[in-house]
Amino acid sequence: MIYHIYWGTAGNAGLYLDEIYQTLKAEGVEQEVFVSHYYPFDYGHKTFFRLTELGHCRRLGKLRNPIRYIELLRALFCIYFSIRRNKPQVVNYSLIGVFKPVILFLKLIKKTTKCKLVLTCHDVMPFANQYQGLSKQERMRKEAFQLADYLLVHNNNSANELKNSFGIASEKILCHRFPIMDLKKIYPKDNTTQKKYDFLFLGHLRKEKGVEVLTEAWEQFHQHHPHAKLCIAGNAPFGFDTKKYEGMNIDFVLQFLSDKEYYEYAHSAKCIILPYTRGTNSGVVSTLVTLDVAVITSDLEMFQSNPLLDKRFQFENGNPQSLLDKMEMLYEDGSEKTGGNGIVDTYREGFRKEIMDVYKSISPML
Repeated sequence: MIYHIYWGTAGNAGLYLDEIYQTLKAEGVEQEVFVSHYYPFDYGHKTFFRLTELGHCRRLGKLRNPIRYIELLRALFCIYFSIRRNKPQVVNYSLIGVFKPVILFLKLIKKTTKCKLVLTCHDVMPFANQYQGLSKQERMRKEAFQLADYLLVHNNNSANELKNSFGIASEKILCHRFPIMDLKKIYPKDNTTQKKYDFLFLGHLRKEKGVEVLTEAWEQFHQHHPHAKLCIAGNAPFGFDTKKYEGMNIDFVLQFLSDKEYYEYAHSAKCIILPYTRGTNSGVVSTLVTLDVAVITSDLEMFQSNPLLDKRFQFENGNPQSLLDKMEMLYEDGSEKTGGNGIVDTYREGFRKEIMDVYKSISPML
């Protein structure tokens, strides 16, 4: 039996784990999943964050963090005793935030059970946030990595970061490709939706997402194509000055997007631009390939190694002129699309083989 523990599974994000679960289920693997209270499917233990999940609960102000901490403790406590009772061969914990209760939970698993502990590393290197400095996050992440029997990643770049930045031995690192996150599992496809935007940026406007590269390229693009329309949609945690872009045919939607809004914006664009300047893993591509949309990305390794992406539409990381060239290319020929059923089906078959190889290597009895 495999235990999957992943609190970042509310709404659309739950598609990640569902693809893994359904693939293993089809191969006869027994599993239990411990997920967000707002996991969008009708199975699993909906253990995490009923009161404090952003976008799914009322605003709690300063009370949110202490309540969330209590919810985390309660969830990990219940899961630990389920592990002791049911004795799974493998526990896969998705590491998206490292806090003292998480470290304690992992230590208890290692010291008091015989199961193999796998950490799925969604981002090997942490991003800065308002609660912990980078150095503290890195120390705690390294401690978590050392506790695990195996570390699971989804591309070679993440594996290299584990080895080069944290000194993890190659034999401890496992890899299978990122699962397809098919939004049509949640939202029926609407062929009547109009393509309102020529280009769309979608996601949190963190520094690492490269939105400044996009806006600099757009200033030139708009001069050549004044009727083209860009939308920049997503939360802006550090603020964003929109005044300098007035009159450039840009729609700014600077707010937290609900899951349905995410789908609707993605479905209303001809092309989505992911100008990320840093990162080792992104689930965004996996949600887009089943939609009728083209995708431009920077040439980060995580995009270069993704077989779902057309490499012709990758630009030099951090280079607005290079991005401008790709935008011109796609605007001139709007028929180009990323994905398609054939590519997705082939990808899913490769995913099925890789994930079975990974778990059989951990526990041949599965």
